[in-house]
Amino acid sequence: MDRNIACSFAGTIDPHIQKILFEMKINININTKPFANITHLSAIPSENEILFTMGTVFQIDSVEELSNKLWKIGLILSEKQDKELTKLTNHFKKEIGETTDLLTFGKFLFLMGQHDKEERYYEMLLKQLPYDHKDIGTIYNNIGLVCKHKGNVVMAIKNLEQAINLLEKRGLYAYQALASPYHNLAAIYYDEGNYVLALKYCEKSIETKLKCIPTDLSSLARTYNSTGSVYLTTANYNKALKYFQLALEIQLKVLPPNHPELITTYNNIGNIYLETNDFINALKNHQYTLKIGLNCLPPNHSLIIQAYNNIGKAYVQLLNYDESLKSFEKALELALNNHVSNHRDLVSFYGNVGQGYRLKNDYNTALIYYDKALKCSLPPNHNSFNIVYHGLGSCYQMKGDYNEALKYYEKALEIDQIYLSPNHPNIAMRYSNISEILLLKGNVNESLKYSEKALQIQLNVSPSNDLSLCRTYIAIATAHTYLKNYNLAIQNFEKALQCMPSNSPFYLTIMENIKQLSTLKNK
Repeated sequence: MDRNIACSFAGTIDPHIQKILFEMKINININTKPFANITHLSAIPSENEILFTMGTVFQIDSVEELSNKLWKIGLILSEKQDKELTKLTNHFKKEIGETTDLLTFGKFLFLMGQHDKEERYYEMLLKQLPYDHKDIGTIYNNIGLVCKHKGNVVMAIKNLEQAINLLEKRGLYAYQALASPYHNLAAIYYDEGNYVLALKYCEKSIETKLKCIPTDLSSLARTYNSTGSVYLTTANYNKALKYFQLALEIQLKVLPPNHPELITTYNNIGNIYLETNDFINALKNHQYTLKIGLNCLPPNHSLIIQAYNNIGKAYVQLLNYDESLKSFEKALELALNNHVSNHRDLVSFYGNVGQGYRLKNDYNTALIYYDKALKCSLPPNHNSFNIVYHGLGSCYQMKGDYNEALKYYEKALEIDQIYLSPNHPNIAMRYSNISEILLLKGNVNESLKYSEKALQIQLNVSPSNDLSLCRTYIAIATAHTYLKNYNLAIQNFEKALQCMPSNSPFYLTIMENIKQLSTLKNK
């Protein structure tokens, strides 16, 4: 109970030994195995000893390095009959192995999100193991994965390629291990916007895993998830949903209900709903991911941060801007407290908080957060910046500075054209933004050209009742009204009505516009 005494027991005999101080939190109101304060029975009462029954279970809450070679691990005493914890413990025994090996500690650090400590551990193993040790390829893979989480893309690719080179030389004996660097390399190329290579390595990983006997179903589900994410980003929503459902089908069979990987799958399905305008189901899925995460992960884990971020996105689409801003700010707060070093994620979090203030018409505060996002260490045309440039364009548009607005909308379009297919819905959205600004600047013919470009994409990829399609028809009709092409204006307003629910507040306005245009046409 005395921290100084505990530290003294850690000892200072061998400077090469890592010392660990356990800090235990105990709720005396829950049903646990017996424990007792035995200070009055101890030969040394000043030590304030507490005796726990053998088999008492603690959950790891945190891992922190206090100083060189001294660590503190925070523990929480579990209930005696914690069924959810029992299921999760049994699963991890199966996944990590009943027996420990050199990589076991690194696996636990990864599951805890302690990537700096994990990297130092693997680098220590590389120095100590012979170059032909069977685990060397896997260690390079794991270091590559750590580098990816820390945002060091160059070193991540280098280590993963080294892992693939070493494991391919081992042939069939390394098939199970080889699938992992394929999967991780796919994830990196996905983050970098190279979706062709991402899909290529996803397929290699799936092919390799299906050749393994027995097939590691949990690992296969992860790659199905990654493949679905590539298709989601490239707007192939049917294929994306197919792979997410394949992943979920496996996970519901082989994972306990509070396993962290279920968070990823429900999150991905929630993102499908976001993209297909089913915002209620999107919110439900993302709230469910948060619920699972809070039950099985440390409170500042990256998956929990992402859950708050995605809940914010759903609230934006449901027009609940107060709740969206709360969620975005919570995600950013946790990311900063967790010292997130992945600048791609920080751009997203700063950008979303900026969006939250912009939607509440606080443009000056929004600009502050967008500026913080732009200061993150990424190349200026990185695909993470498109939301920031779009937000800046919108802020300057609302402030009446149309030249600045046009500049940033064009920057967002330029980035999307690098990373996305020509028919991606985001490209159409950028065309619509530029069209709107050009109309406000009085350049009607150029505005019409961009609206028609947006329409051409939307007719190929958007459902007939999509609101963005409706807005494009209205923009085209408005341009034709300025150009006194009344027949074309009426036709496009009528098409807008077909996309719009009859209870929309704009429905009657458009009906009135059609009536007035019909009068002008007949004069």
